[in-house]
Amino acid sequence: MNGIISSREEVTGEIAIRILSSARELNIETYTLYSPGDTSHSQHSTYSLPIPSASTYLDIPALVTLVKANNIDAIHPGYGFLSESAEFAHRLWTEANAVVIGPGWETLARTGDKLAARQLAEESAVPVLPGIHTPTNNVEDLRRFAKQVGWPIIIKAVDGGGGRGIRIVREEAGLADLMERAMRESPQGLVFGEKAAIDGFRHIEVQIVGDGHGNVRHLWERECSVQRRFQKVVEFAPSSIRNRELVGRVIDAAMRMARRVDYLSLGTFEFLVHSSKPEFYFLEVNPRLQVEHTITESLCPGLDLVKIQLQVAMGQSLEKLLSHIPRDPRIPPALNSMQLRITSEDASADWSLSIGKIVLFTLPVGNGVRVDTHIVPGLVVKTDFDSLLAKVIITTSGWENMIAKAKRALEDTNIGGVTTTLDALRGIISHPDFGAQNCDTQWLEKTLPQVLETGKIITASLPKPAASSTTSSGPGFSTASTAVPFRKGDAWSISLSPEGAEDEASSAHLQLTKVLRNEFPTSLSATILFTPPSGTPQPYTMALTSTTASARSLTSPSKHRRGDASNPNHIIIPFPGQLVEIMVDIGDIIAKNDIVAVVKQMKMELEIRASRSGIVSWVYEGEEDDEPKGRQGRSANVISALRASQIGNIHGSIAQRDKNAGPPRSPKYHRTPGLLSSDTIDACSNFFFADFYSTLPVLQREMLDYSGDVMNTTTETYYLIVSFCAFIIIQTGTVHHTASNTDGSLLQSDVGYGQALINEALEARRSANPLIQPSVQAVSKAWFFLREATTLYMSGFLEGNTETSLASNQLFWLLLITERSYSIRKHRPLTLLLSSSSPDIAELGEETAASGFVHLVNLFRPFDELFIGLWNGTLSACSVEWLVSLDEHVKNSASPSLDISDIQMVNLLVTQHWLRLIVWQLSNNLGFLSSVSTHESLNFQYPIQIARDLTISTCRLPQQSMEIHGIGLVEKLFDIAYVLIDVIAYTPTSVAEIPISDLGPKDYLTYILSLVAKLRGGEDRFLPLLLEKNSQILPNFLNPLTWSLPLASLFENPASPPGKISPD
Repeated sequence: MNGIISSREEVTGEIAIRILSSARELNIETYTLYSPGDTSHSQHSTYSLPIPSASTYLDIPALVTLVKANNIDAIHPGYGFLSESAEFAHRLWTEANAVVIGPGWETLARTGDKLAARQLAEESAVPVLPGIHTPTNNVEDLRRFAKQVGWPIIIKAVDGGGGRGIRIVREEAGLADLMERAMRESPQGLVFGEKAAIDGFRHIEVQIVGDGHGNVRHLWERECSVQRRFQKVVEFAPSSIRNRELVGRVIDAAMRMARRVDYLSLGTFEFLVHSSKPEFYFLEVNPRLQVEHTITESLCPGLDLVKIQLQVAMGQSLEKLLSHIPRDPRIPPALNSMQLRITSEDASADWSLSIGKIVLFTLPVGNGVRVDTHIVPGLVVKTDFDSLLAKVIITTSGWENMIAKAKRALEDTNIGGVTTTLDALRGIISHPDFGAQNCDTQWLEKTLPQVLETGKIITASLPKPAASSTTSSGPGFSTASTAVPFRKGDAWSISLSPEGAEDEASSAHLQLTKVLRNEFPTSLSATILFTPPSGTPQPYTMALTSTTASARSLTSPSKHRRGDASNPNHIIIPFPGQLVEIMVDIGDIIAKNDIVAVVKQMKMELEIRASRSGIVSWVYEGEEDDEPKGRQGRSANVISALRASQIGNIHGSIAQRDKNAGPPRSPKYHRTPGLLSSDTIDACSNFFFADFYSTLPVLQREMLDYSGDVMNTTTETYYLIVSFCAFIIIQTGTVHHTASNTDGSLLQSDVGYGQALINEALEARRSANPLIQPSVQAVSKAWFFLREATTLYMSGFLEGNTETSLASNQLFWLLLITERSYSIRKHRPLTLLLSSSSPDIAELGEETAASGFVHLVNLFRPFDELFIGLWNGTLSACSVEWLVSLDEHVKNSASPSLDISDIQMVNLLVTQHWLRLIVWQLSNNLGFLSSVSTHESLNFQYPIQIARDLTISTCRLPQQSMEIHGIGLVEKLFDIAYVLIDVIAYTPTSVAEIPISDLGPKDYLTYILSLVAKLRGGEDRFLPLLLEKNSQILPNFLNPLTWSLPLASLFENPASPPGKISPD
């Protein structure tokens, strides 16, 4: 062998150094690859080859070219994806005449693929758990399987590795989402399912080595039950299984499988073994060198597994290489060995990656202590590679001695500059369960809080390391370690006031369009869009250079305007990574522990959960590839949950992900029998046309005509009907008709049933339409069902059909007002614009129902792309006169005297006053408000007038006309009340306490809160947030609080309201 290349892949430099060291001892000339900023391993090789970026480590064509250009005849892939890639091994051999150190591509195809490995186990008479025998990307396959074997089940990517692509599903509700995530971690986009074996099982793996001719030797077993997210944390040998006969059977099973494929090189065959029953099941094969190979080496002094791997590849005799190793698997080795993985992760933040520069480190030494590491002074930990920093291997005679030595070794270890797992490891080793060897595969997940608490106490008791001359590393995403992480899209409003003349302030706007070089506060260069006072945006190139030394003291990124880690209202992205999916949107109500985002980190998808309940108040959108720790949105003036995105427009990024998420879903689709009964459809239909049609004149009864047999309708009609029923059930809090309700009434909401209908509608829609599948979240959060069902069903009216009809006109205008309301609440651009070819609203007719609808359309007409551009901050110039005219339009577009139904009137009036508030907020954003304005809409106290008008105009409407509405109405009332609390808090007492001739702000707020409390979802979701804000900003303002104000009788003559009243 005249040359070997160490392909570092996505692993750390630790294994590259290990491979290069063994190769040098065999006098093998070596090459290694290195990327910019990743050179810690390159000094250990004969030659070093530069590559342009870390992605080249996994670029097979590029690696083939490098191997051919340098006449390399063997490649050691370390451990990672390429080490299990049959394609990589095959292409290197056929295109570059080079061998990949390992079992060969044919064996890799049988063992690297988890489903093929399972079939190999069955052929070898090795026990396996009940499972699916073919790969799938169809959730229905797994749903049927789970119904057969029972929950929980485990989903596995057929080509996963290192814990990737594995999800435990404990109940049906989480199946679709967890399957989608497992598929995203699978290069092929395919998974299979098995019955989950959880409680009492230990993760036992058998180390084997074969010569490719049927000769196979075992090197005992290792245990790796202490794991999180199916990734190992602590490994040791021999295992905790006291029944050595059972261990012997497990080792024999691994040997049978290896012999069946004439296994070559090193391999690990993994099993789940019960701790108290003679029961075990095959898990998977890792056909490569393992991270924990160090344990096996330590059990047998002088054993070098990497060297044996190279020697076997060179054709040396297996019997000669392992002549000193005992053969009987039932006799355990004389020594005990344990490996402790120290990684740059924060175990208290869901094991999230911690990036930065290593500024100090101390590693343990002494008898029985080995450390494998690539740490060097100044090493920068980035997202390109695995988080492993060092492996501490402890070897002694006896378990208790090993525990004592491990504790001492961890006490002697210190790494500064990044967060590490040292606290977790110290807590694990000190836990009595670990000492008693009572840890199954679920143990660490269950006891992690206690483990971390113990570990932190131990860490706090240790002597502090000597201070390093190197300062704290910072986030590592900029050229200077102290740089504030500016990003494209950052924007500021700049207000300049001459000293002594604050009323003469002028406002400008600056937005970063591209960051060229960031060494802030020392320097910053970027291209910007600058809007001067009363001017239009102009592009510039900006260069900032510090002229003071004091600027260098600005080092904390946590105070950046995109988020404050100390603010409990901010949801922090606690680690760097690539954003996969946002699960919430602006205006969404979230509860504590709700999933708000999914971030990919080293090919693992991690969930970001809310630490408290709140309302998502705004969205930051950038275009980076990686999201640094602690980055999120700017501070908001409402109780909020903030989120960050680094992939441009959220809708665009999600659509792109769906397109590239793997093979298309199977077109095979079967309707769920019995899910939707005729009684349910009839009840929902009657409810809609009796109470909602006047507000939503989009569906005709004949569109829901299914001749009594929904299972035999067309697919388009089926998903329309299912979506329609889901809308009624989820949005209005009602549920399907049951046999016990002979009057056809609807029962109270059943969220599970509504969600089942949503899932059914999604499956039907995918089968019926070639559009990219939407997420369940997008469907359930759409304003009404029409976005995912009616729009598609009636798309012919909107695409190319120039004939006007009642249905097409209604649909167009309903879509328009729906999107404009959505765009305002969610800060999204418009896609449906008015033009000369738009349907004529006059053709809707003059009936009572159409009349109310026309007034609603007119309310939204001027909220066009200009308004949305100003509202979203993409535009910044408008006139005061335009804002005033917009407010006047909204005020004059609706009146309580209109001859429309009460249901329509409620929707119209609440929407009217909500839009007045939106216009006022835009005026505030643009800097046009004052306390002495000539127009009331530009006054700081205008929301008090809005609340008064809302109170007067709606207080005499029947309560039922409000309660009939869905979540949209209560959201608008929530917005008004929320701003009203702020305005009252900052209004002088002389203004807030309105004279006796009128009710006061306190009464308006009380009334609006009473409406929120009575509407569906208001009391549980919205009211607590309002009361919490009120208690923080206006303590005792509404204490005691009563909901029964006799406002209707007080406003018999709204023009002359009676004297002020106070709550009881």
